[in-house]
Amino acid sequence: RERLTEYANAVFAADFDRAHQLVDHHSTQRGKSDDYAGVLAMADASLLLECDEEAEEGFRLAQRLIRHSDDQLRVVSCRNTGWQALLRDRYAAAASCFARMAEDDGATWTQQVEGLIGLALVHHQLGQQDAADEALQAAREAADGRSDRGWLATIDLIIYEFAVQAGIRCSNRLMEHAFWQSAEMGATLLANHGGRNGWSPTASQEALMP
Repeated sequence: RERLTEYANAVFAADFDRAHQLVDHHSTQRGKSDDYAGVLAMADASLLLECDEEAEEGFRLAQRLIRHSDDQLRVVSCRNTGWQALLRDRYAAAASCFARMAEDDGATWTQQVEGLIGLALVHHQLGQQDAADEALQAAREAADGRSDRGWLATIDLIIYEFAVQAGIRCSNRLMEHAFWQSAEMGATLLANHGGRNGWSPTASQEALMP
């Protein structure tokens, strides 16, 4: 438990190997239910490192350690499934899990905030930026009401990341980049030949076309 702060700092720095090292000892955890936070951290780090089997086992172990509350077991199970689905690009499943977390009366306020953050990330991946911003605003209001600087810093970092990505996509200099110019020229050339059906490919070229 005393390493979780250092673990969080490593995650913020995107040093996922270091984060995993700090909590790897939880992989053999067989303790009491209040130890499951460390096991969850270990499973999360494994997921970020794309060690899917290790992450899956860690999530199962964390859920087995929750013996004190059916509400918490339900919320944590939903939470784990949501993050796994998001990293596997299963956005509908991830959105469903995170929405349930955010609305579950049995969830703690931090779990509800985490659900809103997860929901924002799903919306962002789907290009639904207004919905993403709305979820982040709700998360920020909840964290601000508790004066939790850790969650506020996390949310502000995500807001900044979204803003940077939007700025890059709207950059005039990027639009003038040779990569985009070549793509545009290719599309124009194809259109000028009547689309794909306007070409007269060779036999070898035709064999490669789906």
